[in-house]
Amino acid sequence: MELCVLASGSKGNCIYVSGGGTAVLVDAGLSSRELVARLKAAAIEPESIQAVLFTHDHSDHYKGIEVFSKKYPVRLFANEGTAFGIERECPKLTTQWEIFETASSFEIGGLRIEAFSVPHDASDPVGFVFDDGASRLCVA
Repeated sequence: MELCVLASGSKGNCIYVSGGGTAVLVDAGLSSRELVARLKAAAIEPESIQAVLFTHDHSDHYKGIEVFSKKYPVRLFANEGTAFGIERECPKLTTQWEIFETASSFEIGGLRIEAFSVPHDASDPVGFVFDDGASRLCVA
């Protein structure tokens, strides 16, 4: 499994996770331009991203998704509270949400993902455990 922290902090959050032949982002809190630049600087092609999973609905976790998802066709995953919060602030977002339940598991390609509740001042914030069959990785 591969991990690359592209941004972490109040100015933006985004983590690249790859395993089992599947590449995803956890959050997209940078402008699309900055996100693409950081992916390329890490030798990651933006076209390789299959999905973006959101931890919660604060702008430093979703800022670039409207533009990024128009240029790169990615699947968007969030629980209902997070999706609603992001959708309210991103009216031009056209990609359909794939809603998961907090405290549940789901699969994207070769990754099995467990969403678990974390304490934070947001609508149903979550962390994720990724499992590619060989390794496990937790992002909280």
